[in-house]
Amino acid sequence: MIGFARRWASSVVALGALSFIAALFVKTVQGWQDMETVSDLTSRMKSVCVGRFLIDVPAEARISLRLASVDGFEITRLAEPIETFKSRLSDRESRLSGTPNMLGQDNIESSEDVQNNGFSGKVLVHSRHRGYSIENERRVYVDTISVEGHVHKAGVTYGFVANTYDPAQINVLPGLLAQFTDRAENEIPAEPGFCIGGGLIRDPYDRDRSESVAMSATLASHPDLSILFWTNNAKAKGGSLLERHTAAMGPLMRARSRALREGTRTINGYAGEEVAIRVTELNLATVFGFVWETPGSGTNVLAPHLSLEMDTGMAPQAGGAPVQSSLSDEGMLALWDTVSSSIRLRSVGPRETSQVELPLKVRGSTGSATVGAALLPAARE
Repeated sequence: MIGFARRWASSVVALGALSFIAALFVKTVQGWQDMETVSDLTSRMKSVCVGRFLIDVPAEARISLRLASVDGFEITRLAEPIETFKSRLSDRESRLSGTPNMLGQDNIESSEDVQNNGFSGKVLVHSRHRGYSIENERRVYVDTISVEGHVHKAGVTYGFVANTYDPAQINVLPGLLAQFTDRAENEIPAEPGFCIGGGLIRDPYDRDRSESVAMSATLASHPDLSILFWTNNAKAKGGSLLERHTAAMGPLMRARSRALREGTRTINGYAGEEVAIRVTELNLATVFGFVWETPGSGTNVLAPHLSLEMDTGMAPQAGGAPVQSSLSDEGMLALWDTVSSSIRLRSVGPRETSQVELPLKVRGSTGSATVGAALLPAARE
């Protein structure tokens, strides 16, 4: 009986060793396959102009630039016929002029037609609001005003809107519109300026004016993977990336995750911090989260707060449970290094487009699953 027990125990140990070796072999093979996949994926890259920066992503990537803001104006883009634009703008002006402002005066203080660089539309100044603060036991009144510009060209409308603006700075918007021009979706401009979706705000600029825009990218071959790159010259606050990451990593999270990287990293002269983790979700899906960011100067548009994120395990439907990552550690690190190392300030040279194959002045007032929880975004000023 004792001999049987010993033989049984030896068999269990041997089976366990074989299982471990088999699992290690499968993981190694998957790593090789993923490296080949990423090598093919990154054999053709395209450059994307995001604000004042360029970043290279796989040529198959679907790109969207959004959340654009310059000099306190939120910028939106809408595809619509010119007739719809004119009707909507007329209705907007009629509604605004229908009631007086809070001071009992005409709500619309000015309505000016604008025509620049093939765009046509209007700038409306309206809805003056008066508030006050107490200084030295006396009321100090402060006015704010809404300023909006809507321009249209070739089936696309752009809106520039600031709801609480300094009345003394209402000349900022006409200046911005005079500097604004359209560009092809894949075009890298040959002149200096700030890239937004389908457009460019040409220089000159105030060194410390506010500018921000975000690029999101998805890959048809890896639908669970997302890339987000954000440039914003407001200084990040709320602690550095490494500080926030440490604070978010509670005991349960640490038990379910493994750090692939954690430390400082400088990319093309921009010093930042980097965190990369692998997490086993509660449904046993393995997902990854990668983040690199710089603190930003808070005053210089050429030294903004930069943030690059790459996540896997994203569910096909918003709010869905995490799914198994389509890439392993090796594949994710290879793709991350290729994309992140390409971030650079755009130099103004010969015109180029993202279809090229790549190898491995005035100031305005500024009036994912568990991985996302661990890599908290910084608050902005």
